[in-house]
Amino acid sequence: MNFGKKTAKPQVQSLQDMNIGPQIISKRTGYSARPSSGHTADRNCINHSSRRRIQKRVHHTDLHNVRTMPKSKRDKKISLTKTAKKGLETKQNLIEELRKCVDIYKHLFIFSVANMRNNKLKDIRTAWKHSRFFFGKNKVMMIAIGKGPTSEYKDNLHKVSRFLRGEVGVLFTNKTKEEVQEYFSQFKEMDFARAGNKAGMAITLDEGPLEQFPHSMEPQLRQLGLPTALKKGVVTLLKDHDVCKEGDTLTPEQARILKLFGIEMAEFRVQIKCMWNSETSDFEKLAEEEEEEAMQDNDTEEEEGGGK
Repeated sequence: MNFGKKTAKPQVQSLQDMNIGPQIISKRTGYSARPSSGHTADRNCINHSSRRRIQKRVHHTDLHNVRTMPKSKRDKKISLTKTAKKGLETKQNLIEELRKCVDIYKHLFIFSVANMRNNKLKDIRTAWKHSRFFFGKNKVMMIAIGKGPTSEYKDNLHKVSRFLRGEVGVLFTNKTKEEVQEYFSQFKEMDFARAGNKAGMAITLDEGPLEQFPHSMEPQLRQLGLPTALKKGVVTLLKDHDVCKEGDTLTPEQARILKLFGIEMAEFRVQIKCMWNSETSDFEKLAEEEEEEAMQDNDTEEEEGGGK
């Protein structure tokens, strides 16, 4: 035994350095247990289980029933492209085409149209594929043909220019005058009248049921001025109604009523006004003064009625 030497005392580490926390002895088992600091393990378990439950709930939700924000009415697509306007180049091309036709075809006719309908004019173009039609742009066509003796493209063509006004067109063809007049004198088709046209006859609707119309149209008919009502689900005219009298200028409501009842009053027809012969340079007027004025009056009335 070494009594002379001093032995070093063992250094006691702190509980924190030894990672030893306060021990809790269970009364039931008698074993000691050291809880984690701050109970973080329990909190992690709780957070993990609640997170799984939330994920399950989200997974089972129907995504189709999720509400979305309504589309904004102000959010509109705007095209930034620009459409080229028909300028001087288009007019020059029209003048060149007209002068080419003057050189190619034998006859030039100016025609006027009463009760203009595009589909009817399209039928004429289809039937006369061997010829050329020009419609509209009267001032440009006058420049191509020539307004006076000094500016005319060929002899006596300036006489044709004074007929280029209103609803008129130019026909270039190799057909004879007799063939052209015969075809267009027979080409007459009826169509529904428009606002501004004159009524060709008096129309009166009799009292009684109007079975050709569904019940949903009854408010529309009443709005047009017809004395109608629903009786057992059938549109019924309560009393006789005068739609128009002969010679009356049709209003938009009257024109609409006539169309609903299938009554056609407007006659589409073409009248040849004058002719120019390229071989002899002869000009001939074909339309009478009274007929010409009547067709011009009809055209102006339709234009005024459409502008109202």
